[in-house]
Amino acid sequence: MEKNSNERVIEEYNLQIGLYSELKNRLDNLVPLILKENDVVVHSIQTRVKTLSSLERKILQSEKFSHINRYKQLSDLTDIVGVRITTFFSDDVDHIAEIIKSAFIIDWDNSVDKRATLEADRFGYLSLHHIVSLPPDRCKLPEYSRFENVKFEIQTRSILQHAWAEIEHDLGYKSVSSVPNIIKRRFSRLAGLLELVDEEFANIRKELTSYENSVAEKIQSTPEKVEINKASLASYTDSSPKIKFLDERIATTAKGYVDTSKDDINKDDLYYNEELWQGELKRLEICGIDSILALDNAITKYKQMILDLAVKWTENMGEGRSFARGVSLLYLCYILIAEIKDTEKRAMFLKVSKFSGAEYEKFFNRLDSAYEFAKRNSLDKA
Repeated sequence: MEKNSNERVIEEYNLQIGLYSELKNRLDNLVPLILKENDVVVHSIQTRVKTLSSLERKILQSEKFSHINRYKQLSDLTDIVGVRITTFFSDDVDHIAEIIKSAFIIDWDNSVDKRATLEADRFGYLSLHHIVSLPPDRCKLPEYSRFENVKFEIQTRSILQHAWAEIEHDLGYKSVSSVPNIIKRRFSRLAGLLELVDEEFANIRKELTSYENSVAEKIQSTPEKVEINKASLASYTDSSPKIKFLDERIATTAKGYVDTSKDDINKDDLYYNEELWQGELKRLEICGIDSILALDNAITKYKQMILDLAVKWTENMGEGRSFARGVSLLYLCYILIAEIKDTEKRAMFLKVSKFSGAEYEKFFNRLDSAYEFAKRNSLDKA
């Protein structure tokens, strides 16, 4: 008996599943690489190969709703391999779309921008769907030669859109027609709120970028008006000749070096580590430093004590140690907290410095001793 088109598609799928699985594995590496080359950071990248049961379900649903057989051969299904890129911000979706256009061959007849086609309450499905294939230049490479003219889908959406779709799917109401009217209205209200949140997050990022670009000028013109935050502290640390001088003196005296590399942001002793930034901000807050001007004045006032305390603190650390840029700020905070006798503030300082409560007495005995040493030395040099 002659096989119908559905059976032929399924038979072809079983013969080609190895090819599609290999393509999926290649895309696991290729898509992150392309985004990295374009300096794009995303929340997640997921790849998958459509299962046989999912393939059969898609074919049957197509016949049920369109009353025609759209899939006469396997190549008519353009999403057997799929890539889902989930961005942090909604405006990154368009940026990634431009990258996809330059990196792949787009099948425009089968690609769709659902943001322009779906109803307002379909927020979770407002994503870009590109049907693509690898460009000729890449297919000339041995590892990609098997995939010439093989189409796959790249879906791009924001993390909020993704969360909506996942929750809605989990509730079992992916189809609008299956939702009671009273629930539809609630979905619609939530969709409007989440779309607003998505836009606001993107706007906040733009404003933060603008602030970071302008904060250096503000530090120079009106330092008393510049509050202490990550952007202002980073700018001050990078540009202050006082910080540079102190950091280098501390490192040289300890027979070490200042590590200014930004490549490995996970290094424990690197000042660009996010956790270290937050610790420094908290320490300055506890010590009462609330503006760049107050910080600069404190650096000037305690310049010699910072150097002397660092000598005492690092005397048994060994040679060749790397010091983070801005390490002088840490020793400034040590001096300031040594002058504060409030046990509650000292306990808070210890906590944000990642010491346990059990180390309270040991830490502050050592600190108070180093402080007295620095104080005597600075008076002798005055």
